[in-house]
Amino acid sequence: MEDALPGGEPEIRLTGFEAFTFGIAALDEEAQELLRAGRLAEAADVFRQDGDVLRDAVAAALDAGAVRDEQLDRAVDFRTAHGLRNIGTIEALRVRVDPALDRTAEAVRLLRDVVAAQPEPLVRDEYVQALQSFAFVRALCRTRLAEAADAIAEVLRLLDEPAAGEVSEDFRAGARRLAQQVERIREDMAEGKPTGIPGSALPGTDWRTDLAERARQPALERMDVPDLVRELGNTDQVEALLRMMDERGDADGAHKHGVVLQDRGDLAAAEAAYRRGSERGSHTSAYRLGLLLKDRKDTPGAVAAFEQAVRSDDEDLAAKARRALAKLTRTRRFPWSRG
Repeated sequence: MEDALPGGEPEIRLTGFEAFTFGIAALDEEAQELLRAGRLAEAADVFRQDGDVLRDAVAAALDAGAVRDEQLDRAVDFRTAHGLRNIGTIEALRVRVDPALDRTAEAVRLLRDVVAAQPEPLVRDEYVQALQSFAFVRALCRTRLAEAADAIAEVLRLLDEPAAGEVSEDFRAGARRLAQQVERIREDMAEGKPTGIPGSALPGTDWRTDLAERARQPALERMDVPDLVRELGNTDQVEALLRMMDERGDADGAHKHGVVLQDRGDLAAAEAAYRRGSERGSHTSAYRLGLLLKDRKDTPGAVAAFEQAVRSDDEDLAAKARRALAKLTRTRRFPWSRG
């Protein structure tokens, strides 16, 4: 807003959201250039650094005597959410599933509160874009597709409201296309058809690539973890693929997902994955679950897991399970025999 100074020169005073959107376009363009160059981590850092600068600036202003009020908090949340939704989208392109899900969810949460308190067009537009990013991330990572469907349905509903104002036809078309892509992935997953591996092009983006990825997927899913890592060359994408298999109820997927989780030290998540695999009939999962439970001194749980693994048709696995079970039961009966 401009006010005239006594000398006739206008004084530019940015207030509220105007102040906190200043420079966003340049920020986005810088990140886009890095994305076009394939420098995804650096593109995400652009928004992380902006968040750091924002926090430091607000802290300095408060230290200097500025008064904190709800409008300031909402403006800070607005700019923070803009960065989070972009970081989340970039993390999805890197197939880093959990960071992508978390950042976009936090962006939507912040903006939902802001738009409820201050439903001006600028805020509403950012909220719609955050919802679309939320849906895109889940579709690209082939996970939480019900959430994606709900989010893109809300986008389409908001775009049809009078308050939406002027929205480009390209944006509307993109939202409709994403809704169709999410639905296609959900249908294919429900029918047990290949959906494309996480991080691959969404259905309808490029039919040749789509067909190639879907044809490739079954062979990838049959591979052991080391072969998958060699084939894909991206451990995050390997984990995302195994997570997708696990989430659709695949016993082998749960087992291999557990292996990846255990390798990166997330023992609680690995145990949960092995337990799911065991419940779905994977004797290898049962054996690995037994080893984890034995290590944390859950002897009854380990015994039950090894007893399941003993029934495996794989003679080597069954033999290992019998030895582990015999040692465990002997130690339980004769504690002095440890080691």
